[in-house]
Parts: sequence; structure tokens; C-alpha cells
Amino acid sequence: MVYKAAELYVLQTVREKFVKKEPANSEKENQVLIAPMPSQFNPRGQMHISTLAWLAVEKYVYHNPLFRSQSRLSAMGYYAPRSSLSGYIGTMAEKLDPLYQKLITIILRTDYLQVDETRFEVLTKNGDNITSAIACQIGTWARPIVHN
Repeated sequence: MVYKAAELYVLQTVREKFVKKEPANSEKENQVLIAPMPSQFNPRGQMHISTLAWLAVEKYVYHNPLFRSQSRLSAMGYYAPRSSLSGYIGTMAEKLDPLYQKLITIILRTDYLQVDETRFEVLTKNGDNITSAIACQIGTWARPIVHN
């Protein structure tokens, strides 16, 4: 068995440009045509969807905090501010919300539903303790699990 380390590289999109020449006796100017950009998950962001998927898996499957993912990216030669990584996570949450809502709908239609609610203390910025909760709903249709 061989392990191949992850690598980061810049994906360059080459968009061809063409000139649409008008006839010599035409009053129209020649037009420059360029292919549209391919669709992107986050058009304003620098990260490719594959890197965003890696970031989400690191955070939610392996429970790594963003500073650890930031360190791993830095070790591979790419510096990403933690605020940017947090923004990418937020963007993914917004874009995946319809999928989350559909999953909730499917779970609530099941014949059997288990719900677990765990309460814990949270320290606020001004030093007060508040009680919060994590709820987990487990349905039977293809065994979906949702954390709120």
C-alpha cells in the first residue's frame, strides 16, 4: 500500500477569445467573443470546490478546528486566513441549506423518530454562563441523521 500526500495547485481556466469579423462594407465594428467562465460554487472565493469539500470533511467528519486545517494548508504552501476559512464554511452552509431542509422533511415523515437533546453550559463574551443544547434526530428511512 502506498500513500500519496495531498497537493495543492492553481487551476488555470483558459478562455479562448475570438474576433467576429464584420463584412468590409458593414458599419458594425468587429466583435470580440470570449467563452463564459465555468460555474463556480463560490464565485468570489479562491478555493475550488474540491478544497471546500476537504475543508468540510476536516471540520465535520474528523472534528478538526479551523486553525488545524489552516496549519495543514500552510504546511502545503498556501496561507489562508482563518476568517476566510470560516467564511467558506458559512457559504457552504447557506448553499447547502435547501438540502438540509429536504433531509429534515424526509426524517419527519418517517414512522419512527428518535431525538436526543444534550444540554451544556456556554460561556458568553461578557462572562455569563448560558445553557444551550444540541439535538440529534434519527429517522429510519435510509437511516438519515441530522444535528441541529
